[in-house]
Amino acid sequence: KGDVELASKYFVIEKQESWRQSFEAIKKEPAIYSEMLAEMKFARDNSRRSYDENREVARFSYTPPGSEYGAQIILEKIFDKWKISDL
Repeated sequence: KGDVELASKYFVIEKQESWRQSFEAIKKEPAIYSEMLAEMKFARDNSRRSYDENREVARFSYTPPGSEYGAQIILEKIFDKWKISDL
């Protein structure tokens, strides 16, 4: 919904400021912003999920539409909250 401050808080603490700045820049480019949102929705609906309960890490793997390369989103549980550690 355009709240870059809130969006950045979903990342691990050491990456939040970098992602906040990236989101600010992306919001200024409507085509890139729309493409990123479409890919995130695709990932949410079409990813293969795996969970390592020993390390409390979840992986969502997918191949973006129109791409021959796979991508993944990695989340880690930190103080009972899930945070994105790699995108």
